Amino acid sequence: MAPFPVPDHIPTPQGQNCPTFAPPPLDGSYTVPELFDYNAAHNPAHPLFVYADPAAGDRAGQTRTIRYPEAWRMIRRTAAVVHANYRRREAEYRAQEGVRPAGQGPTIGILANLDTISYFSMLVATMRLGFVPFPISIRNSPAGVAHLLSRTHVIQLYVSPDPAMRRLCAEAVALLAAEDGGVQVEVLPVVQFAEIEDAAWEGAEAEEPQVAFGKLDLDSVACLMHSSGSTSFPKPIYIGHRTFLQWTMLPSFGQVDLCSTVLGVHAVPLFHAMGIVNVIWTVRLTFSLFPPAYARARARVLNVSPCLCPAVHPARRCASLSPRPPLRIAVPPPAAYAAHAAPRAPAQVVSGLIMGVFRPSLPPTVPTPERYLAGIKATRSDVLFCVPSFVEAWVRDPENIPAMKSLRAIVYSGAPMNKAIGDQLARLGVALFPFYGATEIGCFSMFIPSEVPAVDEWEYFKISPHLEVEMLPQEGADDIFEATIVHTPYFKPNVINGTARDGRGVYRTSDLVQRHPRDPERWRMYGRADDQLMLSTGEKTNPGPLEAILVHDPHVAAAIMFGRGRFQNGVLIEPKAEFAFDPKDEDRLAEFRNKVWPSVERLNQFAPAHSRLFKEMILVADPQKPFEYTPKGTPRRHVVINAYAPEIEALYAAVRDASQTDLAPPAAWTPHATREFVRAAVERVLKRALGDADDLFQEGCDSLQATYIRNTVLHALRQSSRVALHALPANFVYDNPTIAALAAFILRLFSAGADGGADAEAAAAATARTLDALVEKYASGFTTHVARPGAEAAASADEVVLVTGTTGRLGAHLLAQLAARPSVRKVFALNRPGADTGARQRDAFVAWGLDVGVLAGGKVVLLTGDLAQSRLGLGEAYDEVRTSITGIIHNAWRVDFNLSITSFEPLIAGVRNLVDLALASPRSTAPSVLFTSSISVLINQPSPVPELPIADARGVVGLGYGESKWAAESVLLRAAREAGLRANVVRVGQLSGDRARGGWNAKEWVPALLQASRVLGAVPRREEDISWVPVDVAASALLEMLGSPEPVLHLVHPRPVKWSVVSDAASKALGVPTVPYAEWVAKLQAAHRAAAEAGADHDAADRNAGLQLVDFFANKLAGETAVVLGTERAVRAAGSLASAEALGAGDVEKWIEYWRGIGFLAPAAEGAGAGAV
Repeated sequence: MAPFPVPDHIPTPQGQNCPTFAPPPLDGSYTVPELFDYNAAHNPAHPLFVYADPAAGDRAGQTRTIRYPEAWRMIRRTAAVVHANYRRREAEYRAQEGVRPAGQGPTIGILANLDTISYFSMLVATMRLGFVPFPISIRNSPAGVAHLLSRTHVIQLYVSPDPAMRRLCAEAVALLAAEDGGVQVEVLPVVQFAEIEDAAWEGAEAEEPQVAFGKLDLDSVACLMHSSGSTSFPKPIYIGHRTFLQWTMLPSFGQVDLCSTVLGVHAVPLFHAMGIVNVIWTVRLTFSLFPPAYARARARVLNVSPCLCPAVHPARRCASLSPRPPLRIAVPPPAAYAAHAAPRAPAQVVSGLIMGVFRPSLPPTVPTPERYLAGIKATRSDVLFCVPSFVEAWVRDPENIPAMKSLRAIVYSGAPMNKAIGDQLARLGVALFPFYGATEIGCFSMFIPSEVPAVDEWEYFKISPHLEVEMLPQEGADDIFEATIVHTPYFKPNVINGTARDGRGVYRTSDLVQRHPRDPERWRMYGRADDQLMLSTGEKTNPGPLEAILVHDPHVAAAIMFGRGRFQNGVLIEPKAEFAFDPKDEDRLAEFRNKVWPSVERLNQFAPAHSRLFKEMILVADPQKPFEYTPKGTPRRHVVINAYAPEIEALYAAVRDASQTDLAPPAAWTPHATREFVRAAVERVLKRALGDADDLFQEGCDSLQATYIRNTVLHALRQSSRVALHALPANFVYDNPTIAALAAFILRLFSAGADGGADAEAAAAATARTLDALVEKYASGFTTHVARPGAEAAASADEVVLVTGTTGRLGAHLLAQLAARPSVRKVFALNRPGADTGARQRDAFVAWGLDVGVLAGGKVVLLTGDLAQSRLGLGEAYDEVRTSITGIIHNAWRVDFNLSITSFEPLIAGVRNLVDLALASPRSTAPSVLFTSSISVLINQPSPVPELPIADARGVVGLGYGESKWAAESVLLRAAREAGLRANVVRVGQLSGDRARGGWNAKEWVPALLQASRVLGAVPRREEDISWVPVDVAASALLEMLGSPEPVLHLVHPRPVKWSVVSDAASKALGVPTVPYAEWVAKLQAAHRAAAEAGADHDAADRNAGLQLVDFFANKLAGETAVVLGTERAVRAAGSLASAEALGAGDVEKWIEYWRGIGFLAPAAEGAGAGAV
């Protein structure tokens, strides 16, 4: 048996002053079940359970207390029954050799609606025999129960006598018998409290059962639990005695000595991990919640630290622990505890716990909120462990508030607390603490912090310092991470489903946490990574908080949002029983939607714009097709969504053609009537008045709202026989983004006839005129640069550079390299307003493996502003920037390929403002300005393309994004010609992963292609050259190009390589062959069809990002011809580009290693060939 490692020093030793409890040893010599033997002998006066019992006559009140000796006698009596029953099936257990997992004793299922003490006795007695108890949730379906019994080799199943459990058991056993081989499980009655309590055995000492208990192996299986089964059948989880012993230590990693206090767990079921944790804490933990200074400690103490690690090891900086995307929160070696905790021998770090429970009865007491609160009062519980629904029910009655305030802590878990209710309770002085844990890992959050959070921060928790955690950043979210727990010498997760960068096993929780905006040591639950709804627009919706708003509607039993891969979200609502109806009844459907609409409007006020719900997107569940629920009482999200896939598809089909049908079209499409109709359509969707020339998208119109405006116009136009709608472009709202432009577009349809006025040549000419007008608007009237006498002397000769867009991948590399240059005295990093700027920048550096230390080195000044505003929105900082900068690198730009050129106008205005900033410098030489343009401006240029300006706007028409880049180029180049500005336009091509670690954004098409290749079992071959540049090389080249005399440069690799360099290396690394591109696309299309037919496109898309880009791969990339770009001037201007090595197999291997490290790519396929076929 391996030793049981324990830190030499524990942060918060427990049970220091408990007169009735002598802590048992903690050296691995006793397992948790064996500690009940120990406590019965060494701690006979210490309580274990307390419950309200009017007949008890306790001197302390109407309660009964069960101490360890009686609890041990009940365990022994239960064990005698279980052992005698097992002897009849011992032969069958022996026959399972080689089938069941090694180290798994006889598996005994428990399917019971049972009181806590009886259930406790069943669990501990079974474990003490060396058997493996398997508590099964009573909320499972018969098929789910049968699946678990079969998978875990259960030989006997103990069932409670209530009709519901007998029926559930009978149906599950019948399903088992019908399987191949006819699996047989013996069904037995559970052992109940009345059979084992001391009162039933009084005067029968001679008949006390004698059971021989053997020594338990620390590395054997102690217990089985199971997952919630939210996506499929629940899965068994094996928990060892070593894990249980580790779990008993968890409160010692909190900040408070919890001694001699009752923990109210009246409503915590023992078939749930939260209940099991309570049981195993009893042998070692006595709760006394807070020291006498508790009342004074309610004020929040904020200890700001640059470290993300818990306070037990502040000397280690998290940002430097992992030079890769995850943020690592690391457990220190044992010696690191020395400075933070009083020494205590490992064998002494134990205490005990009193559990407040309901009185044992048959049937057991149903834990309603009223009964639970009464039980808390009767048992004088000081701390509660419960799900939020109880707290939310109590708060509705003001008379319950004093009782809640008298509790030293309410620890809630299992679901999010309603924000409004939590805020209310915190303001009233109720101490709320979130508890986050999982069967796979036990506790994640610290239990319990020493300080009660501030009124507005009750949702946040600290991570328990016994864990080493890697936080995986989420694309497009600066402060959202997936929690990942690493296997360490002190802790091993019960499930290993991934690998850390250094090769250690990890458990990826799929739970998302959000970092506190100011305190990096605190977090709150955000949602599930696998619940995130990625719309077809690339925007994400976190459904959890939004659904929580809906379920508080009195008409709603449950709500599940959907929309993954779609253009907009919808919600599926199961009404409460009294409001159920047939949703095919259109009148009643409309009535129900109106009833819940106030709650939906509250949701829309809370939700980001892209997550808003429209009334038409409310789907109501059919009472003949009820939701399935998990043991936690939450809907089985993916099971329900799959069950309702036909209804969801029909809803999207109906909404696709839907519009504001009650908005009547004009009687005649005159100019005035048309404009008024468009104004009404726009303002009803945006819910505010706009000027006729206001750009809809600058005013906040999103893609969903644009669709509703479009559909409203189409509905009106369909009523006219004069307009043919089949040829209308899908994006005509984007192309005509003002009320005036949209009205004019409609009028052209009537005047142009059947072709809808959509003559491509005329449209291109109109766009070119718009481009010319924008350039004229922002490239005229430049001021003349005037040097101020003495300015050069007052300023250092060192470089001072302003960089925009530094939280992206290229921008982060630019900032890191600038800050590391000895010649650079200061760098102003200017980004858009948003969450904590420092945290965003730090996260970007961590994500791309850059040195976070340079951010604190004194050179970097982080700024937020708006380039389109006067003085860049910088306020007083503007003058400091203006008088000190020697160079500007403009790297920030909006990436949205749906928008038309007019919607990019604020960005073009920002370019002009940067030109004005440079020309207003008091230095003798105005700062150089470098603009990172894009090769998308070359969309219509003949190959090869020289490094020269494009004079004619007609040559760039086609994509609003590329058009906007050309307009910015033109403003800069004209400023160079007319005002003497030193300007560099650099057209940047595809950037690959950096040379050191291969960091490459997993949301781009190349990683999506390789992930798809891993799933499809083939990498595509293509006949083309690629000229991708590693992002760190690109950053170096841009810094060298700044101030170059060459006005236009192309940043692509001067040494292109064949596609086969990438495909062959990827084939080898992924362990799959290469195939022709057309064959690969056919495989992808087949996978896409199969996923859609199976209703699993949302799950499949997580494993195969290529499914979301199937049209891109099949159409655009398949027909794309690579354009050859000249680089002669670029290599003269940038030595780093000139000397860059051609891409090779080593680069591909680094990219793949990086994507594997962040969990995007699975390991290589075993046994797959790497050759071509």
